[in-house]
Amino acid sequence: MEITIEKLTKEKFQEFGDVLSLKDNYTYKKINNGYTNRYDLSKFITNEKEINNNISISIFQGLQRPSPLIINMLECHPIASQSFMPLQNGDWLIIVSKGNSNKPNLDNLKCFIANTHHGVNYYPGTWHHPLITLEKKQDFLVVDRDNIEKENLTEFWFDDIVIKY
Repeated sequence: MEITIEKLTKEKFQEFGDVLSLKDNYTYKKINNGYTNRYDLSKFITNEKEINNNISISIFQGLQRPSPLIINMLECHPIASQSFMPLQNGDWLIIVSKGNSNKPNLDNLKCFIANTHHGVNYYPGTWHHPLITLEKKQDFLVVDRDNIEKENLTEFWFDDIVIKY
């Protein structure tokens, strides 16, 4: 038997699954106060009846925020985790805090610098700041729940905090 290699395209692969590429997906939603473009690429699909099928596979395109970096909100996802993995070289910031289901403990606020080799998976209920890239533009593969009517998103706003880096 001999197999001929074909160029991967959305159309040729559609009976097997989804091609995950920004080149094939030009529509996006602005999120995180305009600092992130969300490209929804595919849904997690399962044949198991017990698992919720609202899992989304996306690319978030983070846009650089002004300097000095000032934050005044954190969010958490109480139902399910949210994973970020950078797709390009560059540093990015991770801001997290413990807390309860209603609000973060701002006395416990932590900021980490990560590079292209570091991805994170925020556990359900972890308070964190939306995506912060230190690059002009940086893409991240994201796996999370599709927030239908914001069922898996809680936001908490507070007075400005300056992040020094």
